[in-house]
Amino acid sequence: IILKKTDINTSENKIVYFQETDRSLKPYFNENLFVQYDIDLNNIPESILNISYVANVYPICWFLGATLKVKTLDKNFFLSIEKVKHEFAKYYPEILTKKSQLLVENFEAITYNSNQSAMLFSGGVDALYTYSRLDSDEIQLITIHGADIEIDNTSQWEKIQEVNRKLPLTLKNTKHFLRSNVRDFYAFK
Repeated sequence: IILKKTDINTSENKIVYFQETDRSLKPYFNENLFVQYDIDLNNIPESILNISYVANVYPICWFLGATLKVKTLDKNFFLSIEKVKHEFAKYYPEILTKKSQLLVENFEAITYNSNQSAMLFSGGVDALYTYSRLDSDEIQLITIHGADIEIDNTSQWEKIQEVNRKLPLTLKNTKHFLRSNVRDFYAFK
């Protein structure tokens, strides 16, 4: 699988990832992955923007034994995703025998503000439990339309946004609302 193009539409803060897929792997994918953010993407390096794509496609490669090629990626993320792979292997040891690889043409070492943190936040019981264990007003909460709520269900999405904005426990937290076909771009094989 090759990430051929990271198409960044800065007016909509939307990224579409165009991939080239070997014929044998095409049945595992329905469409190109996209993510639409609620922040300005103009000053974010492509090596960071590619994280969303790699974080979603590379775990599929683990189970297929496929190689994923990208032009640029953040070096810190690359090292982290390899650690995640080995954690998955504790429960799915067969992924290490499949010999999947992540090949990167150009690594960028990006410096992060280590004082910031974020978590995925659906507003459900698991999210609230995780949040309560972290006990921080500084955590940025990220809710993704297309993850728990189908991408075409706008009425439910509007309700979730309203609930998450008004939730007394998280009133002080910065909230981000993204939109993505994260559950639809791949086939459920």
